[in-house]
Amino acid sequence: YLENYDVDGLMLAEVLSFNRLAHRIFSIAGGLAIETISRVGKSLIIQRLIHDNSAKFKRFQRFAGMPGYSSELETVLSDFKRFDFDNSTLSHLADLAPPSLTKDKLADFAALQNLYQTKMAELELIDQDDNLDRLAELLQDEKWQSELDFLSNTRIWITGFADIRTFNQQELKIIQLLAERVKELKITICTDLSSVNSPDSIDSIRRELFEPGYQSFLQ
Repeated sequence: YLENYDVDGLMLAEVLSFNRLAHRIFSIAGGLAIETISRVGKSLIIQRLIHDNSAKFKRFQRFAGMPGYSSELETVLSDFKRFDFDNSTLSHLADLAPPSLTKDKLADFAALQNLYQTKMAELELIDQDDNLDRLAELLQDEKWQSELDFLSNTRIWITGFADIRTFNQQELKIIQLLAERVKELKITICTDLSSVNSPDSIDSIRRELFEPGYQSFLQ
């Protein structure tokens, strides 16, 4: 950084996760860096929703009182959000699935996600899992464009995210929107393309080792 861009220090360089980047841009845009509900708070809401709406569930109501169960459901709902599975998608998958435990769970997750979103709107609370979706909306909102002009002089390096997993749908959308705005965006991925189609056993081991990076490269 110091050599390539002829700067005297690192005061203008920041190391951020995707979520911290969202908060950083919210604070610059003004008024959008608001408090979000905690994981514990989210779990408590989920537990209450299942208890109060037991007739709407096929499986979840049986375990609502078990210690840690609502936290597990919260984690799964967060994963669904990151990979852009909304309640309509989950309902559609449940309709397609044959009668099974999986079918019932998909239907329950669709119902729970719908109830949770309704409750959050009633309480006027923000889920931290929505931060990247809010950032995507901000980057596309015309009324905030003057506040976001600083991005045109910003260089971004993305590294480390593809070492053990691929980018999720929220992250991919943010990367695409930032690439259209910033001065420069580079992504570093740890992979070995030379071993992809090789039948050699050593290359097979190497391919498995670098698989997350390779899948990220394909994205």
